[in-house]
Amino acid sequence: MKHLFSFLIMAVFLVSCRDDDFGNGGSLLQPTAFRVEVKYDASFASLHAKNALVVLTNNNSGDTYSRSTDANGFANFTGVIPGTYKVTVSKKMASDEFNMTFGYPSTSSETSFNGIQENAVINVNVQSTFIELKGARIGDLLIKQISYAGSHATQGASFRDQFIEIYNNSNEVIYADGLYIAQLYGKPNTNTTNNTYSQPNGQFDWSKSIGMTMGSAANTDHVYADYVFRIPGSGTQYPIFPGQSMVIASNGVNHKAPLVDNTGMPVTVQNPALTVDLSTADFEVYLGDFNLSIGQPVYKYDIQNPAVKDMQIAYWGRPGYWNPKQ
Repeated sequence: MKHLFSFLIMAVFLVSCRDDDFGNGGSLLQPTAFRVEVKYDASFASLHAKNALVVLTNNNSGDTYSRSTDANGFANFTGVIPGTYKVTVSKKMASDEFNMTFGYPSTSSETSFNGIQENAVINVNVQSTFIELKGARIGDLLIKQISYAGSHATQGASFRDQFIEIYNNSNEVIYADGLYIAQLYGKPNTNTTNNTYSQPNGQFDWSKSIGMTMGSAANTDHVYADYVFRIPGSGTQYPIFPGQSMVIASNGVNHKAPLVDNTGMPVTVQNPALTVDLSTADFEVYLGDFNLSIGQPVYKYDIQNPAVKDMQIAYWGRPGYWNPKQ
């Protein structure tokens, strides 16, 4: 009798439930239409974006729907299964289309735009959304060359012709103003006997430094520099254009040609083919003024070229531990 009573209650519950209890006659779970409006952001005049690729990705099933926007900036989908979606929009624009769209030339041959909306709900009650596109940089600055050891010690310019080449591997202008370049501090050779302040790989265990409180994160989350240089500038003075480089020289002079050092002695290179002309470098690292500020003479090979801008010295080791010849 008890089982019969439970069955009757369940039957009454099922009969009392209507389709409307699951949303609009049960149609909430049926495929629906969905529209995505796509515009560029305000920095690109808030224009509608045509021929942009819109992709809907269902958070649960991973199913995707793809459409391109029409001439009015709308992507119209049909038969979308209701659910929660990630909506992504992408658009690549060649320079001629960029100029025609926005009325001014692009700084690169191709510009990428992206937009995204997480957790967009799609059902019969929510059938549209809006996505704003922003310009996206592809790539970044990278170090293309490091001439750290210099050229031949006797036949070339020894270490005087050291330089670093910074390359713009992106699709847009990147300003180098304020860029820091650091020489990191550590053990150059880790194949040494470990001690109480070393890690198993032979490198310093920075967690044991005086006053250090962050534990193992001192070794995994940070690096440590003993010399740091900075490119000057107010923010937009030193552009590096896409596909171009900036050269930072130790001494921005022509190392192939005879020189006179800071003591008045002539300097010649026996084999000019082994070294380089750095007289057109963008910056040089001149330490003469710094040496004088700490009571040291200007190093004889630290020859300043007034035509090449000086890097700024952001940090040069601890006071009293300076090596002015570095």
